[in-house]
Amino acid sequence: MSKRPRPYKWKEGEGNVGDIVWCRHHDRLIEALYEHAIYRVMHIESYKPRHQRPTRLCAFRPVKGRLPQAVTKACAVWSKAATTLSEADVAWSEAVGARSWTYAVCPETVAALSKAESALSKAESAWSKADGALSKAVQDSLPEILALFHKECPGVEFRWGHGLVFPEVQE
Repeated sequence: MSKRPRPYKWKEGEGNVGDIVWCRHHDRLIEALYEHAIYRVMHIESYKPRHQRPTRLCAFRPVKGRLPQAVTKACAVWSKAATTLSEADVAWSEAVGARSWTYAVCPETVAALSKAESALSKAESAWSKADGALSKAVQDSLPEILALFHKECPGVEFRWGHGLVFPEVQE
């Protein structure tokens, strides 16, 4: 019988925006945070399948060891792009909401929505480019990064191209 992974206990000062973490998402080995880690923990505990939670909560933790410089740089660019994308998405949602509350289509709300859509499109493009660069940087250093992952996340299996390996569902 295999041992169940133990959830990582986040410490004060960890999990801030921009910090590099393991497995924020099950199919991403590393990411930089664009929101505090506690929000992801709450999401996992509330919405992810029960049999996946221990694995997810064990793997989701800060990277402690040294990553290759190209990966660290790519994470910083990715984090900035993700934050900008999140802010642009909020602005776009607010513009859509403002437009839906106006009974007549007024030029100000149309202009605000158009501006927000343009900013969102630019932010999505920048994030996509940063995401590709991060994936390439990780893939170029994969053996080194996987060795660090296995050292820092004992008992958790991650397969490149697949993601975290979850236990079978117990009926």
